[in-house]
Amino acid sequence: MNKKTVAGIAAGRKLHLVDVENLCGSGLLTVELVRAARSMYLSQAFVGVDDLIVVGAGALNKQALAFGWPGARMVVRSGPDGADLALCEEIECSRYCETYSEVVVGSGDHIFAEPIGVLTGNGLKVTVFVQAKSLASVLRGVGAQVVLAEAFGLAA
Repeated sequence: MNKKTVAGIAAGRKLHLVDVENLCGSGLLTVELVRAARSMYLSQAFVGVDDLIVVGAGALNKQALAFGWPGARMVVRSGPDGADLALCEEIECSRYCETYSEVVVGSGDHIFAEPIGVLTGNGLKVTVFVQAKSLASVLRGVGAQVVLAEAFGLAA
């Protein structure tokens, strides 16, 4: 594929990487809580029809994620920061720089600072979408735009 074709594919497409546990403010998710986070995210994060949404959570939350956020690609990992690490691997996949014009990270965890810094350093637009209470201060200095989500009622 030539550069013009790749640029045409990427134009206006966003990759959304969503740490559902961070958005919910809880490591113990229910289907209802994930649905509320999904509704809030879709209404506030400007998701386009050609965008890809990847949602991540810990292994114990796999069922809540599957039933609460249908249609999204799921990444699930056990252990401390499991969801964060799985989503960081998605960020580090170089093809995203070629096939998306923007990456939106739905998390305020500090672990995303380095991968986001690499993307912005390569000229890719990155937006951090997060509730104010969950924003690590280091994310303000990585070149990404920070958009604060309005809180939603079920946050634990």
